[in-house]
Amino acid sequence: MATQTRTQRQAAAKKAAATRKRNAARHSRGRNATRRRAEAEITRIEALSRSAERALLIPIGAAAEARERLTKTARTATDRRRTRRALNRFERRGAATLRRNRRALDRELVDRVRGRLA
Repeated sequence: MATQTRTQRQAAAKKAAATRKRNAARHSRGRNATRRRAEAEITRIEALSRSAERALLIPIGAAAEARERLTKTARTATDRRRTRRALNRFERRGAATLRRNRRALDRELVDRVRGRLA
């Protein structure tokens, strides 16, 4: 099961609580039944509001993340020292990836050749 965010857990808990309250109200009689049904509906509305809150928070968080990355990129691009460091890091990372993929490719070729000879 995937990890849930705090808002998702809260919404699921509210929804479950509303279901329990509705079921209890269904089995109740008299004044308590009406009160329990009302509480169940209020709890259900709270669960829906948490889902709506999540739908609002996701794009705001994504925009904040994009802004921070853009700011970091702009800072790097305008500073020669940072730009040089970033390019060196990219070069090292590219070389390591190339080496790793080349070793994997060499192993695969050796395995195929052995398979044909056997």
